[in-house]
Amino acid sequence: MLLLLSLLGFYINTTGDNGDSVMHYLFSHYAFEHPENFLDHWAKPVFVLLSSPFAYFGFKGMILFNVICFSLTALITFYVAKKLQLKYALLIFPLFLGAPLFFKMAFSGLTEYLFGLMMILGIFLFQRNKALPAIILISFLPMVRSEGLIIIGVFGLFLLWRKMYKWLPLLLTGQLLYTIIGALYYQDILWVIHKIPYANVDSPYGNGGIFDFIFRLLYVIEKPLFLLFTIGLGVFVLKSLKRQYTQEENNSIILILSTFTALFLSHTVFWWLGVFNSMGLARVLIVVVPQVIIISLFGIEYGIALIKNENLRKVAIVGIVFMVLAFPFTTGKNSVQYGKEMFSVMDHQLIDEQVAPFIQSELENYREHVVYFSHPYLSLALDIDYFDLEKHQEMQHLQYQEPEVNSLIIWDNWFSPTEGNMDLNSLIEHPNYEMKASFKRTVESGEISFVIFEVH
Repeated sequence: MLLLLSLLGFYINTTGDNGDSVMHYLFSHYAFEHPENFLDHWAKPVFVLLSSPFAYFGFKGMILFNVICFSLTALITFYVAKKLQLKYALLIFPLFLGAPLFFKMAFSGLTEYLFGLMMILGIFLFQRNKALPAIILISFLPMVRSEGLIIIGVFGLFLLWRKMYKWLPLLLTGQLLYTIIGALYYQDILWVIHKIPYANVDSPYGNGGIFDFIFRLLYVIEKPLFLLFTIGLGVFVLKSLKRQYTQEENNSIILILSTFTALFLSHTVFWWLGVFNSMGLARVLIVVVPQVIIISLFGIEYGIALIKNENLRKVAIVGIVFMVLAFPFTTGKNSVQYGKEMFSVMDHQLIDEQVAPFIQSELENYREHVVYFSHPYLSLALDIDYFDLEKHQEMQHLQYQEPEVNSLIIWDNWFSPTEGNMDLNSLIEHPNYEMKASFKRTVESGEISFVIFEVH
């Protein structure tokens, strides 16, 4: 699997998405030049630490890092399933490949894959009665994604239920270690709390329906796997009520089910209430795909057991694999459809094909001045150190500083108004800003627009 995904990663030209994926890459790529990135709470210190040696060599390096996380997650999920004595554990590998959003976003700089790997590895270690390394590993999850605080809570309740009281303080290991390290830099002993980027009661992204994340999960794994998961969930509950699991199996099942439930319900509530900067994104559920697939195996095993003929069983297994793998090739525009366009990031194409070439040919002295932009991909396309304030500044800085003559301003119609708080008219009406070019492209979701200004 690792070889297959690595080859595909080096073949395709993608960043996964146009926002967080690129920003996480930039933090990791420039971490050795800007060591403060190793303690940035938004970028996530553990993620930056582990991914930076890969990202240093470019975005393909970042893809390789996430492909490794993907492959190890699948392998460890297989061993967790084997420990649960699931007969068809080998089906885990094609099931991962048939979860379309999980597959697609592996070729990105997102943090979900490291988080998912560490979480399933924690469950794996508990299965092997290695509580100490499992707890210490889980304690670092908040430094990979903020949802790690939720998982620490889940494992804390599990330890209380198992009466493993002496292990509870170790769940603070990761937080305490980074508290000490970061306090030296931030001069704030509580920086891991004060710097949490999502600790906002009000979200600027609005809110949604209470059932939206059911459809988000469907988007992540698609209908065949969703059906198997639903059946497996029913089998889980039925066998638990009948006490058909051993104590060891019960421990694993509780961790699998509780981590899934806690994350799923948390994102549901955050989006419903419009809190903690929730955007209602489907990709946040990527982290629970290992749990979803293990639960789905229970559904597969239950269904196959109903078939008495051995040959028909084999046909059914092949049919399930075919259905899961083939379905993403047949979906509509509101789903992730496998094909040559699935990795396309349309605004990046516009930047690569028109915006960057124009700047490099017509405004070739741009490196001598500060370039103002909010779209993170421009940093890659123009080879600008995103964190060097003498080379790049965010759009909102224009509100309180006068840029140097010959500086460039690159406005886009998403990041500039939403992240940079800069509308186009204020730039057009400024007497010292000369519009040099504008580029537009119409896509299914609307219009992509870039406007370039030079300061006089």
